[in-house]
Amino acid sequence: MGLFETLSPEGTPIYLANLPSEKGRGRVGHEWAHDDSELKKFIANYDKPGRALYFTVARLKAGTTRSKDNVEAVNFIWSEIDFKDHPDIAADEIRRRVETTPLPPSLIVASGHGLHLYWKMKEAVDAMPGKAQQDVEEALKLACNYIGGDPSAAEAARLLRLPGSHNRKNGDKILVSIVAENNQRYELSDLIDFWLEARPIMPAPAKTSGIHVSVDTEHLNNPGSDGPVDVEAELAAMQLGNINKTHCRIIGALLSQGMPYDEITETVVDATMQFAEKNGISDWTREREYTDHVLPTLIGLLKGRCREAVAGTISSWVTPELHDAWLRISDAGGRPLIVWRKDTGWHVKDMSWAWNKASGPRKNNAEEAPTDDKRGPSADAPKSENPKKGPQPFSLQPFVPFDLTTLPAREWLYGRHYQRCTVSATIAPGGYGKTTLCMVEAVAMATCRSLLGEQPTERLRVWYHNGEDNLEELRRRLGAICLHCGIPQEELQGWFFMTSGNEVPLRVATGYNDLKIDQALIKRIGEAIETNQIDVAILDPLVTLHSVPEADNTKMDAVIRIFAGIADGRDCSVELAHHTRKLPAGSNGNDYVAADIRGASALRDAVRAARMLNQMNEEDARNSGIPEHERANYFRVDRVKANNAPAARALWRHFVNVDLPNGDEVGVVTPFNFPGQGAPSPQKAKAEQAAENLFTTLLARLTLQGRTVSDKSGISYAPHVFAQEPEAKAAGIGKAALADAMRRLFHTNRIRIEPAGKGGRYRRIDAV
Repeated sequence: MGLFETLSPEGTPIYLANLPSEKGRGRVGHEWAHDDSELKKFIANYDKPGRALYFTVARLKAGTTRSKDNVEAVNFIWSEIDFKDHPDIAADEIRRRVETTPLPPSLIVASGHGLHLYWKMKEAVDAMPGKAQQDVEEALKLACNYIGGDPSAAEAARLLRLPGSHNRKNGDKILVSIVAENNQRYELSDLIDFWLEARPIMPAPAKTSGIHVSVDTEHLNNPGSDGPVDVEAELAAMQLGNINKTHCRIIGALLSQGMPYDEITETVVDATMQFAEKNGISDWTREREYTDHVLPTLIGLLKGRCREAVAGTISSWVTPELHDAWLRISDAGGRPLIVWRKDTGWHVKDMSWAWNKASGPRKNNAEEAPTDDKRGPSADAPKSENPKKGPQPFSLQPFVPFDLTTLPAREWLYGRHYQRCTVSATIAPGGYGKTTLCMVEAVAMATCRSLLGEQPTERLRVWYHNGEDNLEELRRRLGAICLHCGIPQEELQGWFFMTSGNEVPLRVATGYNDLKIDQALIKRIGEAIETNQIDVAILDPLVTLHSVPEADNTKMDAVIRIFAGIADGRDCSVELAHHTRKLPAGSNGNDYVAADIRGASALRDAVRAARMLNQMNEEDARNSGIPEHERANYFRVDRVKANNAPAARALWRHFVNVDLPNGDEVGVVTPFNFPGQGAPSPQKAKAEQAAENLFTTLLARLTLQGRTVSDKSGISYAPHVFAQEPEAKAAGIGKAALADAMRRLFHTNRIRIEPAGKGGRYRRIDAV
């Protein structure tokens, strides 16, 4: 492949610039190259002392000059690393980090004093002025942030040095050359999703260092400890390196002044963006400043103040619209906490069940609490089944109309299955994939990545507990997921927690005759969830969490309600993995349904959502083109109970084997588009082609034999007749697949209807 084809994958003209090596010294020229020979001629003519050759990476409108208004599309997302911006990191180490990222550049160019990186798109991406160009430039900024690059390169009409020319800056003569190239092509959305969540492989360039990336927890609970805060002075004195501390002090002061919460966030975000503009920082956005920094700081400060609030009183920092709810909880002896819900705004909830007057402030750093050593979770939890309110005296109350707009919306966390304050279940026979499925979903939620075709709405803290496997085995599975999905393990820190029943047994109830509930353990589980701010707890499998008879409705109902109380009281989702019963003799090949959940019906009745895993059956394998020996690697996820969600079609999943560096081979669950349920797949196309070929072959043979087949239901219905032939049985192609093939063949005019019988009274199918 020539240089032109490398820089212009679609063969469109390349805009070239011939500039002086030093600004202001010499003329500026530009040309268009339409092929490799013109590109080489340009380099031969102008690659001389005092000159520097560049090209515009983006595709410009033909015949125009370089400007963002003339950009049409991009074949690459690019970024630029200048070695001098990273004086403490060797050039070889920088290149090693770049080449070993999960989504490596398709092209690496040594520019003379740094590296130019190019991620090739699967197809040209629209970059016209407006929303499309803004999306492209957002991707350029994310790439820059990820590799510690030069922010000035994140511009749609950017010029980069032309490979094959020389960099003569500072008197040097260094060939600008391609040093690495591969066949990787990417979707723009995949790159953006990855860079949004991935930890940068390089620090920010020295000239823009100091950008804040996390909440300053050191000052979170006592921001005013240094004395009264002058908000105007604090804003004026804001500097790189102290922004988080400044945020805490300003927000604390504005809370004390009684400013409404939304006005506080608006004020602080405005001031921060003005600071960024004043200091020439172009990669801060209002949305991320609000969601990643200002809002979490405000929520943390409110939590600390609510924890220390005096019972029966209301402070000036409680915004007026929350006064009624605050007093209602406080007057009833509760402990009010102000919380933020993304869809419905600010609310007050009762935390009396979790807060003890003698206990100190709760830790905010999720990484400080050990969750996978022998000590396990440790703290308190409610004793009653309704930890929020406790037993209430019985009385019938007359109905009072209520405002629907004040009802908080259900909080779905992932895939219309995981929901706050509820217990859900995944059921399957052993070895079907429920453990791996739950682990992949846990990683998807903890990284906010669409690993199975379902995009989490927000990043969640997830605790995965497995009562059967040891930590070594769990780490093999987790490592395979990260390796296959290109996720650095560091990305899971503070968001993903994993424990094993071998080290941390969680048996909440025991007793074959008399039920014994381990209240101390339930307290520790609940407080561990609260301390680490867990959004989703996945406990796998249910049988390891108790030792009571599974067929006893009363005892199993009590067990499930323990976890329902934890979910409701800790404002999280609890997911239980469970097994199916053994099917009766003669039922091989039948799908598992809700009635096949093992044990008492109380389990099925108590969970709000239940889903069943079923292996792909023989007919589905034939229709989707899956060989029989691979069929066990595919399974269907059926929603068999969904109290709070609408009915949904089944989802298909596929096991792929991942080779670990230690030589192990581990299965990872991936999405699968079953024919007719999503995007076309190679398997679907292959199966359809085989069915069509068989249909036309049998049609020709039967026609020569004088046998007539019809497109209408009956004894001569073509799909029915053909399915009985030896060729169809040998190929495993059934009536349904042949009927679909017939419809496609009619649609593409490869077969037609001909009259048959005396006077043309009947219809028969014939080849065109």
